[in-house]
Amino acid sequence: MRTIPTNGVIPAPSSSFKGNPQIYWPSSDDGISIADLPHFPNTDNYYMRKSISTFDHVSPEFKNQIERATSRIWIIDSYLLKETIEDGSSFPLLEELFWNTQATDIRIISSGKGGAKHQKEKLEALAKKKTSQKNTHFNIQVSLNQNIKSLDVHDRFAIIDDELWHFGATIGGMHKQVHAISNGWSAERTQADRFYKTLWKELTENE
Repeated sequence: MRTIPTNGVIPAPSSSFKGNPQIYWPSSDDGISIADLPHFPNTDNYYMRKSISTFDHVSPEFKNQIERATSRIWIIDSYLLKETIEDGSSFPLLEELFWNTQATDIRIISSGKGGAKHQKEKLEALAKKKTSQKNTHFNIQVSLNQNIKSLDVHDRFAIIDDELWHFGATIGGMHKQVHAISNGWSAERTQADRFYKTLWKELTENE
């Protein structure tokens, strides 16, 4: 049995992951190119972001990491698959990201808000198409936790291989409001890996 220290903190497990935690802000750079900034966006970028659709672009650093992934991409984002006339749809960006990755285990925990079921179907069709065309097993699983009132996870998280990412808004920096991204955390040491597996099991068993 694990002993809890007197200060109530459970020691994190050891991990071979050698990350370099960093924080940055996704931003519209000049209206044409997109940048991950090492600081809050300036006034022009702030108002530029307010004028775009939620799912207009994705963080370049996140995109690069997805493309370099070799095993898994696990996501928690209650609003990622929401589809509205005003904000648009995340599917075109997710389609590009998942088509170009080498990871074969894609899991998304989201909620069944407007249009989510339709996007889930398109993602599952994408997995079948990629498996067929690239002659390799590729799997996308989506849990919309339809049978629970709400998903009690406020922030957005992604585990890419063994690295934990944290988002202040939509996964991949796709939200137009100013928010920050951090990455470089060990999914094992932060116990994100354990949390995700437990939550996934509970949600999928209730579907």
